[in-house]
Amino acid sequence: MRRLTIILGIAFFLFAGCSSSSTSYYWEPPPRLPLEKTKLKGEVLIFDNNCNLIADRSGVLVVIDSGAYQTTTNKNGLWECPSYRTGNYSYFHCSKPGFYSSETSEYIDKWDTAMTIGPLVIGKAPTFSVTLDAVIMPDPPPDSQTTFSGGIFSHSSDDVPDSVRINLYVIVGRTPYLNIENPASYESGFIPYTGDEPGNGSRNIASYFYWDLLSAFKSNETVYFKAYPIFESSVYYNAKLGKYVSDGIGLSPSNVLSATKK
Repeated sequence: MRRLTIILGIAFFLFAGCSSSSTSYYWEPPPRLPLEKTKLKGEVLIFDNNCNLIADRSGVLVVIDSGAYQTTTNKNGLWECPSYRTGNYSYFHCSKPGFYSSETSEYIDKWDTAMTIGPLVIGKAPTFSVTLDAVIMPDPPPDSQTTFSGGIFSHSSDDVPDSVRINLYVIVGRTPYLNIENPASYESGFIPYTGDEPGNGSRNIASYFYWDLLSAFKSNETVYFKAYPIFESSVYYNAKLGKYVSDGIGLSPSNVLSATKK
């Protein structure tokens, strides 16, 4: 019995010694490296003039950074770019004949293996027209900093879709020969505040704007106004031109009115 006790004691000592000197091992993943390129994908929504989503959303041209990459959407409005550079802001422009265009910018993250853009939204360009009736010039500062003291009053043709709000994209210049397709013909463009509500037939449109929107003009200088119909707001920043523009303008521009800056 004594011999058995000694043997068990030696075994316990050896086992304890092995346990105290053992080394623990664990796996550590390698450090994550930033990606030079990543996959991009997105969706384009297309609406008709009555704000109804169009089922077939194929054939929309999606252009990244003014042509660095381009593709078209499938029937569900989906598009993909298998590999694109990361670490920068990129511009995404989508267009389709007969519809106004849309553009957005997104930062392409270095750590994402795939990135979703949008959705971008395009729609049928307005076919109705507007006529300018009167322009009231805004008051100079300090009043202009707190109120919409300038006014543009107009009316539409009677073929405005009855389920949408409409607005104006107004361009201003120093001559009456204003053309939105020629940026050199005007100084700036803006969307005034318009409290339009959906309705049937021709609408009277009252729009208001600040003094600061005419900052390119001097006091007592003649300013010429021309308006294009749009659906609410369809303006985006065009990186190539370096200014905000609207591709959602109606086919028929308004008449031209002039007023003297206060």
